[in-house]
Amino acid sequence: MGFLPDDALQLDLEESTVDFYEFHKENVKYYYFDSSESTPPHPMVNAILGLKLLDKNSRLIMINHQIPNALLTRVGNDFEIDILPLDNGKIKLEFSFKEGASQTAELKNTCGGC
Repeated sequence: MGFLPDDALQLDLEESTVDFYEFHKENVKYYYFDSSESTPPHPMVNAILGLKLLDKNSRLIMINHQIPNALLTRVGNDFEIDILPLDNGKIKLEFSFKEGASQTAELKNTCGGC
C-alpha cells in the first residue's frame, strides 16, 4: 500500500466494504482506502463515506482500478480532485475540501443508479 506510512491507524467505518486508514503528514490529516479490487457500487459507496470525513484540514486518498466517472460527476463540483495514474495501472484520486461547496455537498450513501 505504498501511500500508507507505518504509523497509519485503521479506522472502523460502519458500512465500508474496504479498510480505511488515517495518517498525518505535514499538519494535514489523510484518510486512505483502496477500492481497486472492488466492483460497483462499492467504490462509490466507500468514497462517499470517506468524503463525509473531510474538513478544510484533511484529504481523502482513493486508489481505484479506473477513473470513477460516476463518482466524479456526482461530487466533482463539491470537492477539489487531483487524479494521478500510477505505474501499476491503477488510479490515485486525492479529494480535498472546497470551501463553500463541500459543506453543502449531497453525500447520501446511495450511488444513484450506478
